[in-house]
Amino acid sequence: MSFGQWIFLVVFALAISITNIFFMRNLTALRVRDLLVGVVILSSAILAAVMIFTYSGAAFKALSDTIGLRDAECATAVVVVTIGSAAFWFKRKLPRWYGVAEMAFGVACAVKVSSGLAPGQVLLDQWTALLASAYIVARGLGSVSEAQVGGGADQDPASELV
Repeated sequence: MSFGQWIFLVVFALAISITNIFFMRNLTALRVRDLLVGVVILSSAILAAVMIFTYSGAAFKALSDTIGLRDAECATAVVVVTIGSAAFWFKRKLPRWYGVAEMAFGVACAVKVSSGLAPGQVLLDQWTALLASAYIVARGLGSVSEAQVGGGADQDPASELV
C-alpha cells in the first residue's frame, strides 16, 4: 500500500472514532479513553486487512512447503474457524465496536482492491471484491445500529472490555 493509502486509512479511523463518540453516544465532550479504544480497534481491523492481503499467500506457501499441501489446507481451515470464533466473541462482548471494526475492514479491503484497478483491465473478481467490501461496510453499519437499539450505544467502551 502506498503512503497516501495509509494516511487515508488513519484519517478514516480517527474520523469514525470521533463520529462514533459524539453522534452515536450523544456526548458533548471528547474523552481521550473513548478515542483511544476506537483508534485501537479500528487500527487492528485495518492492520488485519492489510496483513491478510500482504502475507497470506506467502504464509500459505511456506506452510504447504513445510507440512504438505493437504495439511496446510486443513491448518488454514482451523485458522479460519479460530478467527471466526474470536470474531463471534468480539461481536457478543462489543457489538458496537465490532460494527465499527467491520466497517474499517471493509474500507481497507476496498482501498486495497481499488489500488489494483486499471483502465481497460477491470476484472470481474475485482468488482466482486468491491461489492463484497460494500456489503461488509453495510453489515458494520447494521451492527452499530443494532447495538444502539439494544442499549450498547450508551455504555462506556472501555468498560465493555471487562
